Amino acid sequence: MQPFPNIQFPSKAVQTMVERFLPTSQKEQRRAWGIFRRYPTTDNLIAFKRAKALARRIRRQCQRESWIQYVSSITSSTTSQQLWRKVKAANGLYRDFNIPILETSTALYSSPLDVANLIGKTFASVSSSDSYSPAFQATKNRLERTPINFRCRQPFQYNFDFDMFELKRALSSAHNTSPGPDGISYVLLRHLSEDSLVSLLYLFNRIWREQVYPTQWQEAIVIPILKPGKDPKNPLSYRPIHSRAAFVRH
Repeated sequence: MQPFPNIQFPSKAVQTMVERFLPTSQKEQRRAWGIFRRYPTTDNLIAFKRAKALARRIRRQCQRESWIQYVSSITSSTTSQQLWRKVKAANGLYRDFNIPILETSTALYSSPLDVANLIGKTFASVSSSDSYSPAFQATKNRLERTPINFRCRQPFQYNFDFDMFELKRALSSAHNTSPGPDGISYVLLRHLSEDSLVSLLYLFNRIWREQVYPTQWQEAIVIPILKPGKDPKNPLSYRPIHSRAAFVRH
């Protein structure tokens, strides 16, 4: 068997470079183990140990780079709440979460699917128009029948297309929140190339001009958060937290 190359990582190597080698090294380790298991010779054992050591070294390098990046995220602008959250996460202190048993006047709900459906129906009922007063519903229905025309003859500055400066400013000022249903985060958007940013800017301006909103951007991941001091068995005790696509948050 051919000896494995001795890969040296420079001190300033970025984490993306390490992560590029990590899957390959793990694959080589599994391949060397398969060969040694079928042909248990001294040379194959040495080759397997080399592959295992290389994969371990790359994995530790990746962990070290990840820790450096994690610590570097703590800056002078980090709030005390965010700081303590990071400290607890670094020490492995997470709040245990158990799916609650919900109770209504007619039944108990214990399975995850039934609990999710009941909470979803509760959120939909609370946020529907049925919770408004009859007078407000009448006014709402009357005004919604009048179409809104955003077009005007005089060109106002707030109706102009967005430019690249505005796009980059919005991305730089956005907080690093969890991604929405599309899995795209602000960290990813900040690392787009100039060509990709031009395409993204074109997409935003086309939506702005044509007034056609992508259907997927209207979806959100809804997370139920128990209100302080409320009964966890009551479906009305939860507050909905929406995680929408990063494109529509800022």
